[in-house]
Amino acid sequence: TINSKEYVYVDTQNLSKLLIGGIKQVDLALMFSLSNNLLINYNICLDSYGEPLNTTSIAKLINNTEQSAKRKLNRLIELGLLYYGKLNRFGKVYIINTYIVRKGKKVRVELSELFDDIEQ
Repeated sequence: TINSKEYVYVDTQNLSKLLIGGIKQVDLALMFSLSNNLLINYNICLDSYGEPLNTTSIAKLINNTEQSAKRKLNRLIELGLLYYGKLNRFGKVYIINTYIVRKGKKVRVELSELFDDIEQ
């Protein structure tokens, strides 16, 4: 048995729906890269110091210009895989769609209003 608090849960049925729907692998790769360090129960994308990622830090993470990273992030937002906006005390943050990837067994009720389940 392996016990780790660092695991993320992936909904494989919704992942399959995304793959069948033709999601670009680069978009999927970016989403999983952003899932590397999530705040438990909130799915907020964090850096290795526990600070919320912003467009500049994401651009550095993926070795892209800020403009290029912003285009990729906007594509994830359009696909409903990522949210960018204010969340109570955290300010503006990037949040991964909890119907696909989540960290923790439960998620905050506020997140249910941000995302729809994945449709085929």
